[in-house]
Amino acid sequence: MFESRTSNHREIRWEKKTMKRLFAIFTLTLVVVFSEQHSGCAAPNSPPAENGVIAVPEGGPDVLVPFIQNLLKQRPRTPEELARMREAVLKAAEKILASQPNPSQLLFAVQAKAAMLNNLQELAEFEDAVRKLGNEAAVRVVQARILFVKLEQARSNLTAFRKLLDEAEKFLREGKLQPAEVELALHIGELAEQTGDTQLAGEAYEKMAELLKARPELAPAVRQLAGRARRCKLPGNPMHLEGKTLDGQDLDWGKYRGKVVLVDFWATWCGPCHMLKPVFRSVAAEYQGRAKFGSLDVDRSPVTAGKYNIRSLPTLILFKNGRQVAKRVGYCDADTIKAMIDPHLG
Repeated sequence: MFESRTSNHREIRWEKKTMKRLFAIFTLTLVVVFSEQHSGCAAPNSPPAENGVIAVPEGGPDVLVPFIQNLLKQRPRTPEELARMREAVLKAAEKILASQPNPSQLLFAVQAKAAMLNNLQELAEFEDAVRKLGNEAAVRVVQARILFVKLEQARSNLTAFRKLLDEAEKFLREGKLQPAEVELALHIGELAEQTGDTQLAGEAYEKMAELLKARPELAPAVRQLAGRARRCKLPGNPMHLEGKTLDGQDLDWGKYRGKVVLVDFWATWCGPCHMLKPVFRSVAAEYQGRAKFGSLDVDRSPVTAGKYNIRSLPTLILFKNGRQVAKRVGYCDADTIKAMIDPHLG
């Protein structure tokens, strides 16, 4: 288990205050939390369900909006609980849209439903349906989600990703930076990092930080994005991490010079993290002597997790000579982990 050795409690408090500010700005932080592509989770305590189904209350938007808000405060422990929450949010959002919501309730419901959809065909159909409502702000909510899904799917194709990145930047500059658009801007750099091109990621973080500077309330997020841009654009800087490996040995970058070290960032409440653990250990056993493996509980080391931009769990980061060389978000199988390691051996 890796453990952060810092005692800088002020930094921890600042980081928590920053996140609280961001959550206050955005009613929904749905894109990462419910992304099926990442199979990730965000936090504990799943909502009660009868016969495997979460009951959606009767009533109009005044009842259903608080229901969705409360549901999104829950912390699913397993993919099944996550799927039940997703279905309940979808059903509640659709009931709001079928009623006579006021403009803010309409926007809320559109953002909630869009964030639950990961299929581009379904999103395109939803965009058409929302367009008929005559609310341009709601249309842009769906368009922002479509761009996110497209970027996520293009991470393995740099040419396609760059083209979509330009499209997303143009889209954001044309809008008024409503919450769904800000949410997209905040995640673009992270998606760019997942392509493995750190220079591209640095440019993406830089552009998004510049774009969001117009919103004073986003100053903490802008500082974070700018910091990540500097980190990505300085690939020669080693990224230092202290702690212990899975076999209980102190992690010493000098000792492991020339070898790779794979770190699993996880949390006790994260269902997909527990699913990944036996796979991670089996690969560690197979690669014994060729690579080192360790894990870090983000709840016990929040500053370290923040330093490495951990926003969805589980996350695997591969280091070589103390430098980050690859990153993978979400549950994956043994072959995927091996494909992540093999190019960096030798």
